[in-house]
Amino acid sequence: MNDLQIETFLEVVRHNNFSKAAQELMIPQPTLTHRLKQLEEELDEMLFYRSPKGVSLTLAGKRFLPYARQIYDAMSRGKKEILAVSKGNSGLLSFGASNALSQYVLPSLLEQFLHSHPHLQINIIANPSDIVIEKLLERKYTFGLTRHFKTDPDLKFELLHEDQIHLAASPHHHFSKLDKIDLEEACKEPLFIYPEGTFFHSVIEKTLLSLHIRIQNPIEINHAELIKSLVKSGFGISLLPGLYIKKELESGELISLPLSHNPFLPRGTYIAYNKDYTDGSFQIFLEFCRSFFQKL
Repeated sequence: MNDLQIETFLEVVRHNNFSKAAQELMIPQPTLTHRLKQLEEELDEMLFYRSPKGVSLTLAGKRFLPYARQIYDAMSRGKKEILAVSKGNSGLLSFGASNALSQYVLPSLLEQFLHSHPHLQINIIANPSDIVIEKLLERKYTFGLTRHFKTDPDLKFELLHEDQIHLAASPHHHFSKLDKIDLEEACKEPLFIYPEGTFFHSVIEKTLLSLHIRIQNPIEINHAELIKSLVKSGFGISLLPGLYIKKELESGELISLPLSHNPFLPRGTYIAYNKDYTDGSFQIFLEFCRSFFQKL
């Protein structure tokens, strides 16, 4: 049983005539007759009496008629919903995002996005980037926003933004009076850094090791807001990505110390998704993200 058979059945009922129903459906009459025959065979009942005066419903046809209308209406509504989703006019965006992006980027991004697309529902799960990627591979997320990528044949990673790692300090720190800061000298200061085992710690450590520089007084804290609070209070300095301290730099609560040489590669922000994922709502969100991050 399919929608074409149900539609044909209802048109014959409406016109009480095979030829008129065929004209309305713009199909040859043998095609119409074939569809009805298939439907009757599936139901194992005759639905119409045929006579020179026209057609009329059998008892089985009369019993089936209200259900046929329900089936056809449900199929029509379902098609409209699918079309709306494919065009991005409705739907649910359920995705994962790294903890850092959830805290420092998504509030502003979602405020702007939902203002433009209030019809879309949002469901976000914040996790470390490696967990987001893992959930994508397990197809528990349809897409994700991450701070690093993984080479995998099933996933596509699109770079949305790169931000520089800054040597952040209070505007009252004694380094603030210098035109240029030597990184090795900076590493002799109390320096707040993410703990060993975190991705960001490994990025900093590998770069410093390549330059034979060691942090002499590391203070490991796995919380960016606490690090920023301590740096603002003048207890030390820190190496942090630009996205983490954007508001503080703009307000003047923190400054980015001018390194004589900044060896740290920019940190990327990626949108990752399964290569076969083509949902219309996602395409709208992807285009919005591209535009949003270009303005940062």
